[in-house]
Amino acid sequence: MRNVGQIAARISSAYVINENGTVAGSYTTLNVTIAPGKVETVTINNVPANELGRVVQIKVVTQDGVEATYILTLRG
Repeated sequence: MRNVGQIAARISSAYVINENGTVAGSYTTLNVTIAPGKVETVTINNVPANELGRVVQIKVVTQDGVEATYILTLRG
């Protein structure tokens, strides 16, 4: 995740949502702070591959309630 803002972003949760709109994996107790202009990695483990489908949405939420999403197409 990259913080393109002017203040630190405090990430509190991250979700992997499948093409049916179902949450396939999540971390809801994150405590990751990203300084302005910096990049941090958050890994969501134990997401069953058979629950993903071809297209997934990654959503992260800050402690202030700001959401960012990224949609990607999985290969093979």
